[in-house]
Amino acid sequence: MRVVIPSAGMGTRLGMNKPKGLVEIKGRPLVAWQMDSIPPGMEVCVVVGYQADLMKTAILKAKPDAMIVENVDFRTTGVAKSVLMGCQKTEGNVIVLDGDILSTKSLISQFQSMETLVGIREKASWDRPVLVSINDGMVTRFSREEGDFEWACVACMSPSLLRDDDDFFYRGLERSLPAKTVLIEAPEIDTIEDLKEAEKWASTNL
Repeated sequence: MRVVIPSAGMGTRLGMNKPKGLVEIKGRPLVAWQMDSIPPGMEVCVVVGYQADLMKTAILKAKPDAMIVENVDFRTTGVAKSVLMGCQKTEGNVIVLDGDILSTKSLISQFQSMETLVGIREKASWDRPVLVSINDGMVTRFSREEGDFEWACVACMSPSLLRDDDDFFYRGLERSLPAKTVLIEAPEIDTIEDLKEAEKWASTNL
């Protein structure tokens, strides 16, 4: 199974003039922690864009056998496009891990599945989250207006669910609902406050 990490964006909300993958936590870039979280024998493909050369250096230093794809159109394409690029030449389901999540091996192992799995978290991480509605333990709807949990930007899914004109990869997941859920606690780093919380979390979990 392959883990696809879309990490081509500019990290605008964070305001540090660098991709989120290069933000340091405990003295190491976020993308290095993500490389550490890939279980042995599993492929990983990171899709880079903004400051691509710096991202490639950080990725290969942490995991020399990582696959890297460059999305040169990162300014005009959405996350779903990067996910599609990272899924090339693979069959079956992939695990999609957004490029701003501080992950662990245990998190990745939860998503090794032959069926669609949707990662959710209890607490909204910013003021405009994508929410999910749950019925009998299954995700039934994604929404910006209402829901029971926040969509955590992690999933196991078939690349065939995605379309070229999708903006976010949860649009593909919508085509496979209802889907089973996985409750996660891994921090998502969107703002400076998130970064501070991630540092605290890392001190006891990494």
